Amino acid sequence: MTVRVPTLPPQKIPLYRKITIMSSLAQEESRSLSENVTWGQRKRFADGKVSMPYARFIGYDKGENNTPQVNEEEAVVVRLIYSLSLKGYTPHTIAKRVRAIYLKILNMITPLLKAHYDK
Repeated sequence: MTVRVPTLPPQKIPLYRKITIMSSLAQEESRSLSENVTWGQRKRFADGKVSMPYARFIGYDKGENNTPQVNEEEAVVVRLIYSLSLKGYTPHTIAKRVRAIYLKILNMITPLLKAHYDK
């Protein structure tokens, strides 16, 4: 015995029903994509592969085989930040101090750079 379900042709389906169907499909696609990305991240971690945002990551550069390598020039700043944090300074105060030190260094270097490039 065959059961026939009455259906409407696409042009007769009300707009709100079309939107509901489309949003359900989009939601399912989003969930599926999220699961795939999560699985990929877990797989990479299980394989020992870690991705790091080196362009915005202070204190490290990309080394051999994409492993992190300490950048000693930047590591000085990182050590200063940790030291101030351990002494109980607030993030705002730490940022002010680091910025002040950076500006002092910049003011010392700027005349040297101008003299070098004005030659």
